[in-house]
Amino acid sequence: MFFLPLTVLGYEYAKNFWISNWYLPLVFTALIAVFNIFFLKNWSVLKHVEDEDWTALKPVLEDRIYNRGKNSYTNVKLLINAYYLTSDIESLFRLENHVEKNNSSVYRKTELMFVSGRLLKNNSEETEKYLEAKVNSGREADIWIEFNYCFILVLQQKFDKVSELLPILINKSKDKIVTMCSIYLLFLSSGINGTEKTEKLRTDFITETNREKIDKIILKGKGELHVLFFTRIIEQAVDWAYSVKEPA
Repeated sequence: MFFLPLTVLGYEYAKNFWISNWYLPLVFTALIAVFNIFFLKNWSVLKHVEDEDWTALKPVLEDRIYNRGKNSYTNVKLLINAYYLTSDIESLFRLENHVEKNNSSVYRKTELMFVSGRLLKNNSEETEKYLEAKVNSGREADIWIEFNYCFILVLQQKFDKVSELLPILINKSKDKIVTMCSIYLLFLSSGINGTEKTEKLRTDFITETNREKIDKIILKGKGELHVLFFTRIIEQAVDWAYSVKEPA
């Protein structure tokens, strides 16, 4: 590569080229060195990820995070995924407590991934308290956290409370999936007396967002863990919302 100007264009051009670009070999060498150092430092992680050996990956990342204090977004996200893939939910909760305490910026980026794990815990009342604390923490909660909170209320059949919260959520939500699913949950929670109200919300939603558009949004969202957790609810909401012909 370095001798390309010489072999292609001759000595004189190569001489002028290297006088003007003497730093290029240094830059190239530095880049190769950085790449090799990164590869060697992360060899164990890369190997386990390539082999999809999530059980072997966990102790490597746990050592980095708990013992060496490397609470980076990449390490935390990889370990979260490893816990989900091995159904190690209790370790997920331990990791959440650690990251929230030691790296608040990384915690904010991974919070939804931790929240999703709470839905796997067979204790709706405890999950409700956990989500309620987040919603009422004094800082603006992610719209998906608010939806999770409403969902857990529906599971516990606390329809009076959720019927107050869902219209507020629907009104402020800019996430099409959350809006559609919230209207659906409101329909399920309202009973016969709320049919007229939810029908108007449904009609307004599908008028603004046709089936093709919502399908594209859902397909794009399936790359996110918090969306995958609600796959069944999303499918039910779509079937309900678009069960009749869309308005012209």
